[in-house]
Amino acid sequence: VGTIVDMWPDKESLFVKVEAPAELMRYIVPKGFIAVDGTSLTVCESKEGEGWFTFMLVDYTQQHVIIPSKATGDKVNLEVDVMSKYVERSVENIYHRLTQIEEKLLMLSPPEVTVEERLQIIEERLNKFD
Repeated sequence: VGTIVDMWPDKESLFVKVEAPAELMRYIVPKGFIAVDGTSLTVCESKEGEGWFTFMLVDYTQQHVIIPSKATGDKVNLEVDVMSKYVERSVENIYHRLTQIEEKLLMLSPPEVTVEERLQIIEERLNKFD
């Protein structure tokens, strides 16, 4: 759930600024998609550190959705773009796999080798794949 913090017209368009929880802001990026009260929209601007994003409604959309009837301070339902979640999951899986590989490589090093030397060995082995 987010909160409308500002709304302003620009010719026939309506811009809306929404505060969103940090756990959602990580997925909200400019030109990405977000559903606001069930309407799929394109994000115009996003400031993750400040916890807000904006979107714009053209005249036609304003006539067919409920968002323009909202006011500053009103709550809106937010659904982030599922592609962001897929990317996050993929990166997490890659990171997990790399960690497993590093652990296996460390185990292959002789026990008398220092951690620094083991890391050097890992780097040399990984460079062979470049």
